[in-house]
Formats: sequence, C-alpha cells, structure tokens
Amino acid sequence: MTRPDGNGALSRFLIVLVGLASTDCGGKSPERPDGGGAAELRVDLGARDGIGTREATPGGFRLTVASGHGSGVYPAGSTVHVWAAVDPLAQIVTGWNGDAALLKEPKEWHTTLTMPGRDVSLSAQLEPRSLALQTIEGTWSTATKKTAYVHVPAGAKGVVFFLHGTGGSSKFITKAEAQSVALVAVKRGYGVISPEAEEVAAGDLDGNGKIRWSPQMKADNKDYANLEALLGELRAQGKLASTTPLYSLGMSNGGSMSVAIGAVAATPIAGSFPSLRFRAVVSFCASGAVALGGVTTTPTAWLMCAKDDNPEVSNAEAKQSHDALAARGIDTIYDEHPPSPLYDERFLRAGLDLATSKAVAKELRAAGAVDGAGFFVRPGNDLAAEVQAQPASYPSLTAVPPAGRLEVLGQISVMEAEHAMYADWASRAIEFFEKHP
Repeated sequence: MTRPDGNGALSRFLIVLVGLASTDCGGKSPERPDGGGAAELRVDLGARDGIGTREATPGGFRLTVASGHGSGVYPAGSTVHVWAAVDPLAQIVTGWNGDAALLKEPKEWHTTLTMPGRDVSLSAQLEPRSLALQTIEGTWSTATKKTAYVHVPAGAKGVVFFLHGTGGSSKFITKAEAQSVALVAVKRGYGVISPEAEEVAAGDLDGNGKIRWSPQMKADNKDYANLEALLGELRAQGKLASTTPLYSLGMSNGGSMSVAIGAVAATPIAGSFPSLRFRAVVSFCASGAVALGGVTTTPTAWLMCAKDDNPEVSNAEAKQSHDALAARGIDTIYDEHPPSPLYDERFLRAGLDLATSKAVAKELRAAGAVDGAGFFVRPGNDLAAEVQAQPASYPSLTAVPPAGRLEVLGQISVMEAEHAMYADWASRAIEFFEKHP
C-alpha cells in the first residue's frame, strides 16, 4: 500500500490514518470538498525562519497578509513564507498586491520573502476558475477500455498532458495539487488531457507488482500507442488541430513518462509514433532515464522534491540529465522544491473546515512533529510510527473521514518536501511551456 503520488516514507502513515483497502501513487484518492477561510498565524518564531508571532518582538517588523496566511511579526533578514487563501479546485492566484516586489515567486500561491527592516503588507489576488472536464472512454490501441479527462477550449494555444504516478489513473487531474496546476494552464489558454496507463485497465503487464506507465523506448510500447491513438481520435473529432502544440507534465512515474515521450522524436522509434512531438515537458519528482538526457531534443524541466523519500527517484540523476541538455544548448530547468512550515489553515487545502484544520495543526505541534518555526522535524516513517504508537495524541486527525485523511497526508508530504505532487510552482511550470510555443 502506498500513499498518493509515490511510494515514499509516509506509506505507513497512510495505513495508520486511513485504513483503506487500496490507494495509489498518482493522486487516485477520494475527492475532497471545497474549503476556505483565513486566520492570523500564532506560532512563535523558533530556530528556523518560517512563521512569526503576533506579539511584539524586539527588532521585529509586522507582515500583514490579506486574502492569505503568514501575518505576524518577524526579525529583519528572516525568510518568511506566505500563502494565498486559495481553493485549489475553484480558484487561482493571479498575483499579489502591495509589497509584491519582495516576493521570490510573485505569481505563485505560496512563496517567500526576506523580511526588510520595515512593516510589509501583501494581498493575494484571487480569481474564480472552474475546470469543465469531459470524460471520454476508449480502447485506443488495445482491447482494454480506458478513461481520459479532457478540456480543450476553442482556439487553445496548446494542450498539456497530465500523467499520473504509479498506481494512479486519469483522476490525477481532479486532485487538489494537480488540478491547481491545470487551472493555471487553462487560464493561460491551454487545454488539458489526463489519460491513464494501459496497466490501469489491463493490470500488471510486466510483472513488477506496480500499475504504471511504461517509458521504455520500444516500437510496441502500448502506452505510446494509446497516446498516439487518443490524439488521433481527438483530432478526428475536431477537438484538437493537428498543428496544436503538445506539452506534458507528470508526477513520479508520470514525470518519467513525460521525459520519455518528449524524447521519442529523437529515437529510432520516432516513425512508429508520428504524433508524439512535444514542444516541452515537465517532470515533477522523477528523474527519468539518464540516457534520455543525452538524446532528447525537447526542452525539459525537472521540478524535484528536496527531501524525496522514494528510493526509485534520484535527484542527482535528474540534475545529470539537466546538465546534459544544458550542455547541448537545450532549454532546461532543474530545481528542488524545499520544505515549508505548517500553518493553522493548511488543511483547508485538504478540504477540512477551519476548526478541524486548526485542531490537527495543534496536535502535530503538541506532539513535537514540528519545530518552533513550523517545519516538520521527523521523517515520514518516524511520524507514522508515532501516530501508530500514540493515536490518542491525534484525536482530531483520526476523527477525519478516510478521504480527508488522505488529503491531509498529501499536504503533510508537500510540506515535508518528500515525494508528492505540489502546485507551488504552477505558474513556473506553465511559463516553461509558454517559452516554447
């Protein structure tokens, strides 16, 4: 049993918190309800930069965040996290007002600033945004019925594939972090397609015990053939023009698959899949095959997890592939998503109400799971063991219904910077595509 979007250290945490018969690695968790709300943070400033205090601090300066979280008093020179109070399933952040020039990533829902020697005011710009996904079914290149979620508006300037991780499905795009990225893509004028691997329908074809995409460079690769056939069907139906630029992003195994399909055009099997021609691809939390770094001619970004706990992922190999592309003059990004602190409202993003989100955050602090600045101080495996040994320390968390617990787990994984899909760099990912029209 594994947690959403990967086979990482928090898998046992999932068993303890959820007790479900099965989960997946690509976000195939139950749908969350919408959530919202805001309140000022009240965590004392600890040894690490992160969350401030409401009370007066000698030498400190006040940060006020409207339509968001992170308000408090911070010493000058400290690194401060701020978050927009955005519903990841129904809103996007279009920017920040006020002292936005101080923000490291002024287009993202979560970013940081270095506190200056003065008070600071920020306000998140929120815009309602829906994603009308059409569910389509087909066998495409095989005899097994598969599902894809599609949204391609008229005049789309490109279409982005969203590829799930191990154990996932086409529902990947309906989950909070992935859908948040999809909403940004649609805002920027792109269509989105979320297909699923052949093994989702046909079972474990290669006998490795995992349901996932096959990124192998073979002319008889069923996954490549399915994507080829799906594109052909959408074009035949007039939903997609033959000239519409294609892009792909994926999480974990889906990230490896994105790197692979981006490389198809530069391999001997290119003639078998003439539709698989991508302008750019992004891999979240997956290194992909190192050999492809020396082969692909497709601009490729690796947005990794700084503390990735999946043993099949190598940040070093991802960096090696990035360096190989850069040496050949191909546009590429390599970066590692860092840990971020816990704040009271974090689990609104998981669909909890404000009171429950605060209660769960309080339990995590009381149990010593985070330090004074809000950062998690123990790996997921250690936290899982503690929850199992001391369930009475987490009464609010264990009272959350199973679907909500899965979403809470996912948010903890993102904050830990372990193996999990994240939307913190949604605009950055889509802007990488925009560089390659």
